[in-house]
Amino acid sequence: MLVCPVCNSIEVAKMSGPVMRSSACVWLLSGALLAGLLVAWKFTLMLGFWTWFDITLFLLLIWAGRNHQKVSKALEMNPLKITSWVMFILLSLGFFLLYANFFILPDIASIELAVLSTGFAWWGYYALEPAKA
Repeated sequence: MLVCPVCNSIEVAKMSGPVMRSSACVWLLSGALLAGLLVAWKFTLMLGFWTWFDITLFLLLIWAGRNHQKVSKALEMNPLKITSWVMFILLSLGFFLLYANFFILPDIASIELAVLSTGFAWWGYYALEPAKA
């Protein structure tokens, strides 16, 4: 028996003629790829890529939510770590808005500066703080 690493469904490793049994997660990821290819063919390649990326990210978030205990254990998550990441994201968003609206920088430059500013502050805090998140 094989266990799918993505959706944790148990698959029997038997060949039944020319058709091999696939898990639900393979079908979902294949559907995301097919949707991305169809959008790329019908519209633009970049729009197809973003369609595939969005659907795959959505499926990953659903999977992580359904397997919350395994994900938490694998990432060694604790409340301090979760709070620290939430604060990183919120501060980056705040810095982005500051750079984009107050300093009137382009969006990409604002995102880069926001992440770098927040990352520097985060690094400085955890380099000086004895309790690691």
